[in-house]
Amino acid sequence: MADQYPPDTAALRAQGRETKIIPASTVLWRVHITASARVVPWNRLRTWGPVPGSRWDPHPLPPGNAAPLGAAYLGEDVLTCLAEVFQLTRFVDVDRDAPM
Repeated sequence: MADQYPPDTAALRAQGRETKIIPASTVLWRVHITASARVVPWNRLRTWGPVPGSRWDPHPLPPGNAAPLGAAYLGEDVLTCLAEVFQLTRFVDVDRDAPM
């Protein structure tokens, strides 16, 4: 976790970042972990955090349940999702934590 919270809207605009609107019909992908200490249903946001290793996590310190704040890491293609989930090891482990 580089920063506790993302920059505010004015700071993002000053950096030249743009908002991308994704149509409701867009297919999004996710690598879903099905066996770990905190399994979240595939169609729910994770409200527990912050989680070490996540690039951006909206949850305040100390770690715990921060509902209604939620996070889900999604991608427009499978390769992006694989790269995000397995970025630390650079090895797609199909056994550990039973990813789907």
